[in-house]
Amino acid sequence: MIFPCREMAAEPFATRWEAELYDAYLERTAPYREEFLRRLLSLVREGPVLEVSDGCGPTSRALRETGARLYRSLRSPWGCRLQPAAPSAAGAPRLRCDEGRLPFPDAVFEVVYTEGQLRRWPSPRGVIAELLRVTREEGFVLLHDLRRDADPFVAEYLIREMADDESAEGRFLLRHFLASLRAAYAVDEVARLLCECGCRTFLLDATNEVSLTVALRKGVLQPT
Repeated sequence: MIFPCREMAAEPFATRWEAELYDAYLERTAPYREEFLRRLLSLVREGPVLEVSDGCGPTSRALRETGARLYRSLRSPWGCRLQPAAPSAAGAPRLRCDEGRLPFPDAVFEVVYTEGQLRRWPSPRGVIAELLRVTREEGFVLLHDLRRDADPFVAEYLIREMADDESAEGRFLLRHFLASLRAAYAVDEVARLLCECGCRTFLLDATNEVSLTVALRKGVLQPT
């Protein structure tokens, strides 16, 4: 792999300009996450659904189009401001809170999902337990993130493509991608982490060249 050891990264953006750049980047690269979106949409019936993210990217918009009840727990101060309130956003309350202490009672959500967050959690075991706490007994938790053991040819192509853009925007996106890749888990590290969390059974999909998806069911986490 390009980066043999994990290096935790700081917050991905500090200004609205950076947040808007990242949001636009996620929009352009949505095809890389099509399989995750298909899996997510296949699990959603009527909701409610909880998004735990930094507020960027097109996934929540795709979910709103299904008519499912959506709640958004956002880490970034910019997440609530990137998508202005509109009729299409009705029924999608947004709040900024700690993903390790969600302000919801037990067993509320049909599906809880995160994108690009696993690599940022200093204490992932506690966060995963919290996500399962607010999930219904028959519900799912989906975790989607980059993988540090990405296909080297695909990773090199993406890095070279970004490096060709010498603008301030291009330099920021390259720095962000490299920092995110350094902080990401490899597939075997995620499997080991889930076992350490007490997960008896889980689906770990590593068929994508640059990302991975974990599916967890409520009731498959036990104290360790």
